[in-house]
Amino acid sequence: MKIKVVCMIIVFLFSGCKENSVIKKEINNEFPYSIKFNNDSYLSYTNNVLFERHKSKDTLSNVHFIEFKNDNIDLNTKRMILPSFNKDLLELTDELIILNTRPRTQGKNRKSTDFLTKYDKNLKEVLRKDMDISKYPSGNSFIIGDDDKLFYITDGFKFREKPKLIISEIDDSFNVLNQKIIERKIGDVARCDPVQSIFIRGVGLVVISKLEYRNNSHKHKIEMFDLNSNETWSENLMDPVKHLGYSEKEKKIFIVTEKEGDEISIWDYKGNKQVADYVTNVEPISIISNDDTIFLLEKHQHEGIITKIDFSGKTINTLNIPVKLQADKENITNTLIHRQNQLYLVCLDNFKNLLTVNKIQDK
Repeated sequence: MKIKVVCMIIVFLFSGCKENSVIKKEINNEFPYSIKFNNDSYLSYTNNVLFERHKSKDTLSNVHFIEFKNDNIDLNTKRMILPSFNKDLLELTDELIILNTRPRTQGKNRKSTDFLTKYDKNLKEVLRKDMDISKYPSGNSFIIGDDDKLFYITDGFKFREKPKLIISEIDDSFNVLNQKIIERKIGDVARCDPVQSIFIRGVGLVVISKLEYRNNSHKHKIEMFDLNSNETWSENLMDPVKHLGYSEKEKKIFIVTEKEGDEISIWDYKGNKQVADYVTNVEPISIISNDDTIFLLEKHQHEGIITKIDFSGKTINTLNIPVKLQADKENITNTLIHRQNQLYLVCLDNFKNLLTVNKIQDK
């Protein structure tokens, strides 16, 4: 299967690799959920969609809708105008919503704002709205929710005012129904930037923020909100978060943090915490989760180990799955993606060629 855009996708059950496809695209690792593939564009993976992120102007782009058929990855590619500086995408039943920032760093009006753009099922633009919140041009923003509940999350910035986290519940026309502004009261906090967020249907939302201090130190904070955007609990985190997920079945939230040996922390929806009895020995190459299971891909000498962490019981069980990685070269990357109760290992060569898509099967 040849494609012009890289597909970071993987779905798994357990060990045993079967090569399925070859895909080509020029890319470079950039940050979670995105891949930089030239100086002006990014490729982002959101649920079932691969889309380009442009930094300079609205651009006619390829949007790839991902389908899994017979253990293979198929892309249904369409062309549409995507807004510049787009940062997040939400796929609803019959609509697509894209969030982008218009940075304004020169001239009299230096207020950077976010725009939300809605597309119908034919990918025609039907609505674009300026959300009218002054924010950092480089700050993250998110659009999360479902067909019944939508939330727009961003940082708030005004000169000589306290940094803010702003959570807005919005309707189908992007009108604000309910808005909560959380000011950071610590005097030396210079900036608050949401870095990850998830929506839990029927329960609420979780936001992880990076707090930047004037002495150049950083801390992170995890906060849970109900469906009315009221905070139900929070906790300060000393270490950056690599992965945020949740188990709908177990009613738990979990994170993998960067530590000396990465640590997994688990909370129930009420904020009661459990630290997993598993700490990684080496930095994971890739992390992915599905409901009550976390998968970490680690490299041990010339072999890859996929560790399955299942916390559906009272204790954490681990199962190590050996996999073959591509040749031990500096520019070889390996990525996990979990979809439809399957796990795939994707191998990239020199940030240009997607060499293989391997299905990991249960013995």
